[in-house]
Amino acid sequence: MIRLIIFDFDDTITDNSFLDYNAFVTPCKQLKIKIPQQNEFIKLRKKGLIAKEIMMKILKKQNKEDMLSEYLELRKKFLFKESIKYLILKKNTKSLLNYLKKSSMKLVICSANNNKKRTIKFIKKNNLRSKFSKILFMDDLNFHIDNQQKNNRILIKSSLLRHIIKTSSFKKKEILYIGNSDEDKTAAKKNKIQFIYFQNTYLPNIKNKNTVYSMSELQIKIKRF
Repeated sequence: MIRLIIFDFDDTITDNSFLDYNAFVTPCKQLKIKIPQQNEFIKLRKKGLIAKEIMMKILKKQNKEDMLSEYLELRKKFLFKESIKYLILKKNTKSLLNYLKKSSMKLVICSANNNKKRTIKFIKKNNLRSKFSKILFMDDLNFHIDNQQKNNRILIKSSLLRHIIKTSSFKKKEILYIGNSDEDKTAAKKNKIQFIYFQNTYLPNIKNKNTVYSMSELQIKIKRF
């Protein structure tokens, strides 16, 4: 029986597709870079490319590779100052969390996100703070590394999960992790806990025996554990 559920934050509880696209568009407008169509960004995201790699391709086509550093700095500022305006809570998230709380589940957020202030603000804005017994970020474990690198994200997520497991009173078989990436899957495997993969339409697909596409499906899947 599952007694503790650990949620990833970005693209698991939230839908970041609108935010992600605007994080490309806003710096492009500021620098007068021609903005490709949204479906072009989605195709590149589906391939697993990070923002830097995507912009390198776009700038190369326009012979503006020398603008990459300036672009990335503007993107970083946008994500820290404006991103909460574009972040969307996934449909039926609140009803799922209410159901889990009523079922006496302990709920935790575990995120490799380095924008803790934005995340907490979003959670409070959507009246979700009381749903979670703990919210843990990379900064809480004093990680100061590039979370855009895959190996670093695996290290961060694995360490966060290990910390949650050690500080909880539950056995590993009673713990479930829900995430949206191959890194999340790897981190769960390293810690020998069960994992559900939340598939997003604009991100790479991974093979996983427990995969869901909506909060409604997730609720059904959790009941079967």
